[in-house]
Amino acid sequence: MGDISIKEVFKLSERKKIIEAAISASSNKENLEFPDKTLKAVDVVKVPINLLIYNPDNTRYLEKIIDKVSNLLDKDVSAEEAYDYFYTNRENIDIQTFLHDWSVTASKDKNKNIYKEIKSTKNQTYPILIDSSGIVIDGNRRLSVLRDLYIENPTLTGYKSFEQVECKVIPGSHNRTLNTDFEKIIHRKEDLQLKHGWFNEAIRIEQEFKELFRAKGSGAQVKPTLENLANDLNKSYKETENIVSKAAAVRAYYSWRKTYDKDFKGYEQLSNERIEQDMEEIGKVIMTQAPLAVKNIKLAVAFAVVYGHTFEYAKYKRSYEVIRNSNKLVGYFEKISKNKDNQENFKKIKELLSGGDKEIEKLCKKIQKEYEKDNVKREIDKENQLVLATLKRASTSIENMEVTDKTLLKKDKASALNLLKTLQQQLEKKEEEVKKIKYL
Repeated sequence: MGDISIKEVFKLSERKKIIEAAISASSNKENLEFPDKTLKAVDVVKVPINLLIYNPDNTRYLEKIIDKVSNLLDKDVSAEEAYDYFYTNRENIDIQTFLHDWSVTASKDKNKNIYKEIKSTKNQTYPILIDSSGIVIDGNRRLSVLRDLYIENPTLTGYKSFEQVECKVIPGSHNRTLNTDFEKIIHRKEDLQLKHGWFNEAIRIEQEFKELFRAKGSGAQVKPTLENLANDLNKSYKETENIVSKAAAVRAYYSWRKTYDKDFKGYEQLSNERIEQDMEEIGKVIMTQAPLAVKNIKLAVAFAVVYGHTFEYAKYKRSYEVIRNSNKLVGYFEKISKNKDNQENFKKIKELLSGGDKEIEKLCKKIQKEYEKDNVKREIDKENQLVLATLKRASTSIENMEVTDKTLLKKDKASALNLLKTLQQQLEKKEEEVKKIKYL
């Protein structure tokens, strides 16, 4: 169904009381891996289906949460601000309804269709992981399916059992940081999880980088922090650096789109555009040390290329290959503006972009034209090198060729003279072709 609103949210005191009673009434325990990688036995209980609340810190919905809070507050917010808003208002019915609807949609993903699985088996496949306050740490999608199916037909055999939901309970008082740590280790496993997309991963790992950097205090340095993060993620330093730089590129491109794209819908729209490799190349520009004026113009032209390619104002075989050589990219705009001053060009491109869709389209097409001209020149350069190399080889071979009675047989002398005559005629022909060439 997916359109069932949350009708009621239990108060914290009620949730805690019911969970404590369920723990007292149950003797079931199962092992749970904790963030410190130790296995500990935790209580397994059954609680009413409408008791639990969806996780307000769910990283799977990062783009949606940022966009939703930005719209609610009518201003751009960071990921941290967006999550803080959801967390503070976690018992609000609207917030819980958003999380429910998003979870139902995610449960129907073709790569891991939990909805179809539970609907066909009429069984809760795995316990849901909750804390003592009733927040779901792992199993938000499963809970949303159980609720959807139960409300649709609470008396149907199988669905009726969903009235009570089986849960593993993290011991101790509610701890937001601990809950986040649990979610991190769960989503780093690839067994039964629906993997987070590159966009979500980039923003989420950048958050972890910032948290780690802040925790190190005033003496924090980027490289050692990235090394620590790479170790935590079990990724290489280079891979981790690329992910963090991609996130920086995404944030910069988000600001660019908010400024120049009047129909822009936010982070969720970006996550559905095929821009990952573009953002990787732009991230390298952001992370590279360069004067601000140089970096500004490089980013502005690169964003125009990505935007133009996405909306087919200009079509490249691979837009990220165009962006990869940022110096050439700036050179294209210098030819368009007939100016080589980076600061002046940055002002010029901002003026062009501010002219609306038509001006942006014109700019994108002009950049593409310069790129295509450069490609033609590159192809000519290749052929040019081939021509010169062929002439040099021929010249060197003839110069070094020894012609005596010791190297040429008498019977082949006439053939040699004929070949030399032919060669002379070919050289005269090529000389005429070279002389006829006219350059624009």
